[in-house]
Amino acid sequence: MPVELSSLRAAFPAEGLFAEKDWLLSPEPFPIDPVLAKDLERLGHQLFVFQRACNQLYHQSVKGKQPEWVAQYLDAGKPPELVAFSREKQFREELPLVIRPDLVLTDVGYTIAEIDSVPGGIGLTGWLNQTYSSLGAEVIGGGSGMLDGFQSLLPEGGDILVSEEAATYRPEMQWVAAQLSSASFQLADPTEPSSKLGLRWEVVAAETYEPGRGGMFTVSSKCSICRICRASVS
Repeated sequence: MPVELSSLRAAFPAEGLFAEKDWLLSPEPFPIDPVLAKDLERLGHQLFVFQRACNQLYHQSVKGKQPEWVAQYLDAGKPPELVAFSREKQFREELPLVIRPDLVLTDVGYTIAEIDSVPGGIGLTGWLNQTYSSLGAEVIGGGSGMLDGFQSLLPEGGDILVSEEAATYRPEMQWVAAQLSSASFQLADPTEPSSKLGLRWEVVAAETYEPGRGGMFTVSSKCSICRICRASVS
């Protein structure tokens, strides 16, 4: 069902979602038919299997079990200490927690232009789903689906690292952090000793980050372990 554009504009965060970016608003969500929706649901696992295979190919190339040019190509331009760090045993099986393919719709389905190494759009999609849903539209995943999914990556709260390279996405990740932190305070039960009162998610600069609590999520194509990661810190 169409919604009033004035309602969408009124719900737009004052801080924006993409730095120095504007776009046209639609009175209704982009329509996706049930067949395509099922294809997209299956796509997540398929791309996970693909990325796992790529990771295995790289490490087998390092060991000489696959052509050496694979590892040489992927390591090109990276500092030796970064390459060595990423090959440490505890990180070898690390895979992206967010898989963001760029899909182009065609007359006969869709094609994948790339699997983006910077997971931009999480906050924007979360805001769109939340807003359209609150105005009565039916959206895939529901109004809180994107926020619930992101919270599952850092269930205990944590830091969201955004590099200067990915600064365009800082406003939307700040929106995500604010939404999750606010919900945490609202849902916590002060009468229950085991209640996780006051979990906090915060956006911080990746270049000057010093680990100090629960976990971290990186928005950058130059992460030191894998391109999109969660790391346990103490």
